[in-house]
Amino acid sequence: MKYVLYYDTTDAAKAAERVMASRAMSEKMKDDEKKLKAVTPSYTHADLSGGVQIVETDDIEELVGMIAFYHGATKIRAVPIIELDRLMWIADEVNKILPEGHRLG
Repeated sequence: MKYVLYYDTTDAAKAAERVMASRAMSEKMKDDEKKLKAVTPSYTHADLSGGVQIVETDDIEELVGMIAFYHGATKIRAVPIIELDRLMWIADEVNKILPEGHRLG
C-alpha cells in the first residue's frame, strides 16, 4: 500500500542526525530486504519546517518502526492512498452488497 508521509520537524539537529543514521542503515541493506520503499524523493519545505513524501510498503510494522525512529525529532503522519481506478472498483463491489438507499455515490 502507498502512503503520503507528512512530516513536521520538531528538532532540526536531531532530525538531521536521524536522517544520516537512516541513510547509513539503508546503505547496508540490500534492495530486496527493504520493505519500506520511497516512491518519491522527500520534498522539504524551503524553511526546513517539514515536508512530504510518498512511500510504499505491505508491512505496517515497518512503517510504524520508521515513524518511531524519528520520534522526538520529527512528527510524521502517514495517510494511506489508493489509485482512483482501484477505488472505483472497490466502490462498485461494495455497492453490489449494500441495500438500495445505502449505496456509495
